[in-house]
Amino acid sequence: MQMVLDLLDWEQPNRAHKIHSIYVDENTPSLHVYEWDYWCYASGRGGDVFDFVMQTQDCGFGQAIRILSGVAPTSGRKHRVAGGRALEDLTGRFDEEPDGSEEALRRAESFISRKWPYLNTADLFEFGVKFAEHALWIPHTDRDKIVRGIKVRNIYSGAKHAVKGSTFTNRLYMPRIVPEAELAVLVEGESDTWCVTKWLRLSDQWFDQVQAIGLPSGAGCWRDEWHEDLAGYRGVLLALDDDRAGRDAAEKIVKVLEEDLNLRVGVLWPPGGRVAEAMPDADGWLNFALNQLDAAPV
Repeated sequence: MQMVLDLLDWEQPNRAHKIHSIYVDENTPSLHVYEWDYWCYASGRGGDVFDFVMQTQDCGFGQAIRILSGVAPTSGRKHRVAGGRALEDLTGRFDEEPDGSEEALRRAESFISRKWPYLNTADLFEFGVKFAEHALWIPHTDRDKIVRGIKVRNIYSGAKHAVKGSTFTNRLYMPRIVPEAELAVLVEGESDTWCVTKWLRLSDQWFDQVQAIGLPSGAGCWRDEWHEDLAGYRGVLLALDDDRAGRDAAEKIVKVLEEDLNLRVGVLWPPGGRVAEAMPDADGWLNFALNQLDAAPV
């Protein structure tokens, strides 16, 4: 549910884990947000993540699935209370999760080779991912290196969920910081960010010149808080998935970067439509796009 609230840019739960009802008007929040579902005490109605999306986005089940998977954009309807909730420090929770066994590491290696052939376990170790017994634990940190969100990806099914208390919208996702970078590549999610980061690390030309950055909550979500993460670059290359959600998001993000941040922006659609799958040929398409962006007039 927390990931859904972040995706929809919705009101954040208060300390009692409640938000205002999505069914009736009220002054005091009465809708309790649980890990996988919710219950509105004012109306006596509740549901799961799909019900929440259908109710708030005024759509059917099929469209709700497309929104949750990032294929379709959100409606843009928002409901947020000023102040929101205090961010939780999940650093201890992340550190305390036990490392997996050698057998678990072998399972993870097999999962990674199938899911992201461009990557390996050494890459994910470098990016701060923890290999637990049955899942990959992916930390999202703030600008002070405090873990504010943890995504957990099952290495059997590939399913993802968030650790309770997680927030993923306070900062864009950057597993490797390049202090001297003047250009940035903005992609969707953790795995695309890992792939681009690895390619940049292996590049003689771009190693210390380009920062890989990921949208932490899908292409359809953009937050004003992220302006601070991008303000220092002179150019941003936007490389989202070539689908409806990616194209709708690209139009919105380009406008923000150009008009609000006065950045030079390039838009790149990866061959085949998805960044991770196109990485084996990135020496061609990604290198060309970065050279074009770097040489573009200010």
